[in-house]
Amino acid sequence: MDSFARECCQDILDQELESIAGLLVSPTGDDIKEETLTSLVFDEMIEEMKIHTPTLWCILWGLAYRAREEKY
Repeated sequence: MDSFARECCQDILDQELESIAGLLVSPTGDDIKEETLTSLVFDEMIEEMKIHTPTLWCILWGLAYRAREEKY
């Protein structure tokens, strides 16, 4: 059963990552530069992640936040 669940999760995460691959690549195709990072609108990227990668977003959000941190 664990193996089946792990395989399902891997498939879902693979599909979700494929769907946002274009967002995670440098627009110029080169190594990312400081001006690219400073011009990135994180709120927009977060919304894209929530829409296209809901499972991955849930996992990452759960790893980053704890219940007491949500209050702040």
